[in-house]
Amino acid sequence: SLFAFMAGQAAYVHHDGTESYVDNLVVASCRAFTYFLSMTSSLSYHIKHLYVDCVVGNVVHRSYVPIPLYLCNSRQLCSLSLGFLLVLMVTLEPVLWCLGEFANPISHFEIFTTNCPAATDDLKNIYSVCASLASLLYWFLLTDLAVFSMRLYALLLVCEVVAMELILFLASALFLILSFSTALNALDHSIEDFEGVPRWAKSLGQIVINMLPTSFYYGIQSSATVFLIMSLFVGLISFVLVNLLAVQLMEAYAAHSEDLQGCAQLSRAAILVRSMEQVQHNSWSSFLKNLQFDEPLEFNEGDVGLAGGVQVLENAQTSVITVDRIQRYGGLTGPSLPWPLEEKKKSLRQERFQRLETLFLKAERNGNSFGRKAAKKRSLTFTNAMAMFGSSVGASDASGVSG
Repeated sequence: SLFAFMAGQAAYVHHDGTESYVDNLVVASCRAFTYFLSMTSSLSYHIKHLYVDCVVGNVVHRSYVPIPLYLCNSRQLCSLSLGFLLVLMVTLEPVLWCLGEFANPISHFEIFTTNCPAATDDLKNIYSVCASLASLLYWFLLTDLAVFSMRLYALLLVCEVVAMELILFLASALFLILSFSTALNALDHSIEDFEGVPRWAKSLGQIVINMLPTSFYYGIQSSATVFLIMSLFVGLISFVLVNLLAVQLMEAYAAHSEDLQGCAQLSRAAILVRSMEQVQHNSWSSFLKNLQFDEPLEFNEGDVGLAGGVQVLENAQTSVITVDRIQRYGGLTGPSLPWPLEEKKKSLRQERFQRLETLFLKAERNGNSFGRKAAKKRSLTFTNAMAMFGSSVGASDASGVSG
């Protein structure tokens, strides 16, 4: 859905008025795929969950407003917003507004055009804003794929924790901008082009994001009061709020860093549960049947073990084990038959022999790897020597011919 949306809204769209038959056909096809498949499936999913939550009573009241429980998840809310944006885009679709051009025999527009007079500039501007917002929501929903990597998903959780601190910083900066812009506009000054609260608020906002040209500070030096208030604002932003933001970010990360891995695993489990709701029952039953969880697994050939797992084979020389870790007891498994007593601990001599055997096996593995490296080095040395010998023989033959 994302690739079809990007192809129909960004990749093959020309805003300079140029068009071609192939580009228009690709754009119309991708947009039709988005509307008929992506939009309809998303709307059916949300209508189903809205109906279930309202009937069952899974409703949360926020400021006396009933909200379905599943919409408390930010991703579900973004998915519902994306569905509404797609519905609005269908009503504003320029291709649909220009369908009347096909019936005009003297029309000079290409098929599936978006540049006809019926598609006005205002309609295109509103449609482009909706397409831009929908594009951002598509990319945001794509972050669910980060669940396949725990480190990446933990990073996303860190970003969510840090985002609240950033919102607090922006709210504090907005408060300072409004207060200082009204204070500056109340002054009686002779600075040109700085009349009104919006003009001062714009300049103070540029100071916060460090986009104000240095010529502005030379212009306000004519008024000492304005320069003093501006210096106070810059000091509060640069030395207080910015440093406070850095401290809050470090504290927020330190407070949540220990629980990030567990939160990432719980979030992945929640996403998997939501995804399982869309899997058909027959497909899931067939998948479980192919896993064959009812059949016992073999520890070795002929050594039948427990059931309920997936067997993974490995090379026997990868990890050599001299002591069998599986304890086997003969007889029935009734509760009236107790487990046999454990054997006495091995003697000191047996422990030393076992440790010596382990060291011998480890040295043998290291020796084999060293031998392979030495053999490879000898083969390279022999190859180089043969190459040098061949070059010397060729040189002597050449000298004999010249003589």
